[in-house]
Amino acid sequence: MKIIKDKIASGVIEPSNASYHLHWFWVLKKDGRSLRIVHDLQPLNPVSIKDSAMPPIIEPYAELFAGRACYSVFDLFVGFDQRELDPDSRDLTTFQTPLGTFRLTCIPMGYTNSQQIQHGDITFILQDEILHITQPFVDDVPVRGPKTRYELPQGGYETIPENPGIRRFIWEHINDCARVLQRIGHAGRTFSGPKAQVAVPEAVIIGHLCCYKGQKALPDCVQKIVDWPTPKDVTGVCGFMGVVGTLRMFIRDLAVHTEPLIHLVRRKVPFHFGREQIDAMETLKEMVQTCSAIRPIDYKSNNEVILAVDSSNIAVGYILSQMGDDGLRYPSQYGSITWNGTERRYSQSKIKLFGLFRALKDVRIYIIGVQNLVVEVDARYIKGMINNPDIQPNATINRWIAGILLFHFKLCHVPARLHTAADGLSRRDPSPTDPIADNDYDEWIDRANAFSMELANSTRYQASRCLNSAETTSSSYVLAPVLIMSQSQHTLTIPRSDKARSQDNRVSAVEQYLKTLTRPNGLSDDAYKSLV
Repeated sequence: MKIIKDKIASGVIEPSNASYHLHWFWVLKKDGRSLRIVHDLQPLNPVSIKDSAMPPIIEPYAELFAGRACYSVFDLFVGFDQRELDPDSRDLTTFQTPLGTFRLTCIPMGYTNSQQIQHGDITFILQDEILHITQPFVDDVPVRGPKTRYELPQGGYETIPENPGIRRFIWEHINDCARVLQRIGHAGRTFSGPKAQVAVPEAVIIGHLCCYKGQKALPDCVQKIVDWPTPKDVTGVCGFMGVVGTLRMFIRDLAVHTEPLIHLVRRKVPFHFGREQIDAMETLKEMVQTCSAIRPIDYKSNNEVILAVDSSNIAVGYILSQMGDDGLRYPSQYGSITWNGTERRYSQSKIKLFGLFRALKDVRIYIIGVQNLVVEVDARYIKGMINNPDIQPNATINRWIAGILLFHFKLCHVPARLHTAADGLSRRDPSPTDPIADNDYDEWIDRANAFSMELANSTRYQASRCLNSAETTSSSYVLAPVLIMSQSQHTLTIPRSDKARSQDNRVSAVEQYLKTLTRPNGLSDDAYKSLV
C-alpha cells in the first residue's frame, strides 16, 4: 500500500474511470526486501507501434571496455516512469487497486517500447561523452578509464603535479566520471548509490568481466564448471559441454580436450563415463580456472593483427590475435565454424579455401580498420588460387575468391607442425551452445560486391553528366577530369546468382517506372503493387 501511495503522491499514477483494466502483480527485487509493481501489458503491446531502436550488440560493446586502467559503473536509481504518457493513451493502462482504479501517467516497465525509449534518453543526455568515455546500455552507464596506468620504468605510477599522492590515471578517470554525473544530474536523473562502483580495477560489463589485461572468464561461470558433478547420462554431458562452451573464446585447443566427452553424445555410442572421460572433465575444470585474459584489437597501432586459419573435414578454426610492443602475440578471439554434411565432403583444396572465406566473414567486424592484417594458413596453394581466379573452372570457388578479395591482407604460409592452435579448433565437434551458423554467404557476397559496382557506376554516371552538361561553370571543368575512372582491359567477372540478377532487373524496372510513371506492359495487379 505504501508503494501505491508513494506513486500517487509523485504523480506516476492518477485516478481513472476507464471501462476496462489490466492485471498487475508484485515481484521481489534483487535485494530480497523491496517490491516492484509489474503491469501486465500483454494486451496492449501487440497493438502498439514498435520502436525499431536497439541497444548495442553485446560482444563489441563489452570489448569496448576491455583493457582499461580502471572502471566505474553507474545504474539509474529509477530507470522507468520517466517519460510522460500521452493523456489519450492513459486509459489503456488502467489497473485496479485496494485504493480504487488508477491509470499510469508515465511509460512503465513492460511496455513494448519502454526499453528503447529509456536507452534513447540516456544516449541523448550523454551523447557528448559516448565512445571515448562511456557507452550507455539502457539504464547502465559504465565509464572506462585510460588505456594505460602510466607505469614508470623504475616502478610505481605517474602522479599529478598538484598532488603526488594521486595517480594520473585515477585523476583522469575521476574527471570523466564527474562529467557523466554532471550531465545526468543536469537532466534531473539520479544514479543508485548502493549499486555504484567507482574507480575499481575490474568490472562486469553486460556479463563480461573486463580488466586491465582485457576480458576474463566470469568467476560465477567458472565456479559452476568446477562444481559440476560427474554426469550420469548424455543429458548431463551435454549440459557440462554447454556451460564450458560459453568460455570457448578463452580456451585454446578446446576440441582436443573435449573429444572424449563429445564421443559419448554421438549416436549409437553406448554411454560409459570411464577414466578417459573423467580425466578430460578434470582437465577442462583446470583449464577454465587458469585461462588467460583476451584483449581487444588496438586499431590505432601499426602492430600486426594475425588471423590464423585452419580447416579440417569437421570445421574451420581460427585465432585472431595482435602482436604487442613486446613482440608477443595477444589473443583477441578464438572461434570455429562446424561444416554441414555437404561441406564435409569438399576436397581438401576446396575446403581450405572455403574455410578461409568463412573465417574472414566471421571476424569481419573485428578486422575493419586494421592497418596491418596478416592471414596465416598451412596450405601453400591457397595463395595461387586467390591470385589466379580465372583458372578455376568452378563458379562457386570464384565466388568465394571474390568474397576473400574484399579484404586487404598479407597471406603467409605456416607449416602444419607450427599451426597447432587453429588446427585444434578446426577439429572441434559442435557444442549445444554454439550459435547457428549464417550459411547465406552467397547473398553476402552479392551485397558486398554489388555495392562496390553500384558505387563505381554512380561515379561514372556523374562524370558523364558533368562532361555532357550544357552548363559552363568552372566547377564542371574542374571536377570532370577527377571523376573519370580508368577502365582496365582485363576486368575480373564476378559470378552472380540468379537472385542477384533478378534484383538488378527489378532496380532497372523501378528506375524506368519512376522516369515515365507508366505501368509496364504485361504486369499483373499484384506485381504492379509490389513495384510501386
